[in-house]
Amino acid sequence: MSGFFGEFRHDGASIDREALVAMAQAVPWYGIDGEDFWHAPGIGLGVLLTCTTPESCHESPIVKDIEGTRLLAGSVRIDNREELIGQLELPPISGRPVTDAELVLAAHAHWGADFAVRLLGDFAFALWNDASRQLLLVRDQIGIVPLFYYETETGVLFANDLRALAAHPRGPGSLDPVSAAHHLRDAQYLLGDRTYLAGVRRLPGGHVLTASSGQCTRRRYWFPERAPRVRLPDANAYAQQLRVLFERSVASRLRGSAPVGAHVSGGLDSTAIALEAQRQLRQRGESLAGAFTWLPDVDNASTEEAAEYVATRNAEQALDLPIERVALTPAALLREWDRNIALEGYADLWYEQLVRERAKGRGIKTLLSGWGGDDVVTSGINGYAAELFWTGRWIRLGKLARWRDRQLLAELPDRLQRSVWHRLLGFFYGQVVLPSLPAWLFRRWTGRRRVPLPGFQPEDPILAPLGGRLPPASNFQKAVGKRVEMARSLTAGHLQDRIETWWMQGARDGIRYVYPLLDRRLIEFCLGAPPALFVSPTRTRWLFREAMHGLLPENIRLASVKIEAERVHRLVDTMQTALVENNEKGKAVPDAASCIAQIRRRQIHHIDQHFKPRQVARGPDMV
Repeated sequence: MSGFFGEFRHDGASIDREALVAMAQAVPWYGIDGEDFWHAPGIGLGVLLTCTTPESCHESPIVKDIEGTRLLAGSVRIDNREELIGQLELPPISGRPVTDAELVLAAHAHWGADFAVRLLGDFAFALWNDASRQLLLVRDQIGIVPLFYYETETGVLFANDLRALAAHPRGPGSLDPVSAAHHLRDAQYLLGDRTYLAGVRRLPGGHVLTASSGQCTRRRYWFPERAPRVRLPDANAYAQQLRVLFERSVASRLRGSAPVGAHVSGGLDSTAIALEAQRQLRQRGESLAGAFTWLPDVDNASTEEAAEYVATRNAEQALDLPIERVALTPAALLREWDRNIALEGYADLWYEQLVRERAKGRGIKTLLSGWGGDDVVTSGINGYAAELFWTGRWIRLGKLARWRDRQLLAELPDRLQRSVWHRLLGFFYGQVVLPSLPAWLFRRWTGRRRVPLPGFQPEDPILAPLGGRLPPASNFQKAVGKRVEMARSLTAGHLQDRIETWWMQGARDGIRYVYPLLDRRLIEFCLGAPPALFVSPTRTRWLFREAMHGLLPENIRLASVKIEAERVHRLVDTMQTALVENNEKGKAVPDAASCIAQIRRRQIHHIDQHFKPRQVARGPDMV
């Protein structure tokens, strides 16, 4: 979990080493195991090294190939090590293993431009080829390790932490008005490749940025929608293969001896990950160092019986490990709202900052998360209902709609106030009609129905650079087809919003987040499997449930409730209390939307105030 950064200049001019040092000083916590800077005409690299695998303990911060013509600065964990070593026919190195960075350099030398797609794991890196005077910025297929870049008139700056990028003397120095408009106006939105820093882009997962004399080009090298079809004899064979891949995924993320903790909500995804990690750790005489949930402590007898608390108790019994709860206070929320989301990540840290404090206190270095499972490996009906309709499988669609209605009635009894036909038509509208609309019509139709957050002012001075031309609302249209919808969700941006925020926040506390259900091997297998395996006539997420037979207790494996009503209710109450306590007039906030709107305005104006002194210091011609 290293920090890396650098600068490339098209004109080949010398690089200011002090600028690289300034980038390093902005994120010193990455350099637990050393640091290094390297520069030559037109290129400068810096690495703050943190070793997280046995092999990385043998790495220098900046790695060179044998010929000395290729250099790599990055954060790299390669999972298909043995496969690559065999394919590349690498000779053994006396006294130590081949490192992951050395494997990347050898792969580039052997396969050239097509090397990145052959790598499995979590990685982002800058690779400098001195022979061709070319810089490659590469991010793993899913986008687990962040990578940001900022194009200037003279070249490109890059880093895997926004704070390092902003620390460069010629780095970004103002708020992006388009992102600000979305933040202030839209209850839900996706940034795409934008950030809150003007001119800064995230390199999407599965992409390579190539910088050479006079130009920067970005291309995609991994296409999830092209995953090969998987054909096995029967449904049980698919479940067995998924279990094998799941175990490998967890094992890959347990490499190393650092204490390991886990998120455990009591749900399907996180509990399966924690149980499998506990099983593997105990095989080598170790154990999880801690388990954490976002649920607050129980405050009364009725809360104790809420579905999410029952699920957590079931998980505790299965793990034979207490699951720590966190108490979200108004003070903690106010501290989170004053965080600079432009530099530290956009995703909310309401609970996670408290979890991380607990984990750090236990010495945990790796934290397992089930984030991303819902999008592919344990996904539900999204995309599938529309697929059934357009392929003429209407009887199966009707059964699916009736089953889904019964499930929602069990979770949300208030739905009984609507007639059964009203509820079924709502299902058809949301799952079939909206995904089937042409994109332009979907944007127009949903845009008319979308209401801005309370208090949104288009004439806000922060939005002045837009000249009154507000960006269109974000497009959240689901796809037609289970396979297409899963591929879409991987690249929509919501996964990376949280991943990048947790990466940057976790690094400061020496904690690395890992996501076993976002393993490329698992994802490509699920993309290639028949869509019907994910939804049975009476249960969603069928394939993963079957694969977890024997690992998960039945009261978790077969549970269908995924509602956290108690936690959400307590969250809204705490938000309102925090805003009232911080409001000079002591006025209550009327509803959740108004809460969100006040928080958003607070965050954006906090960013704007942060950058104003820098803009004055640099002058208008440099901003």
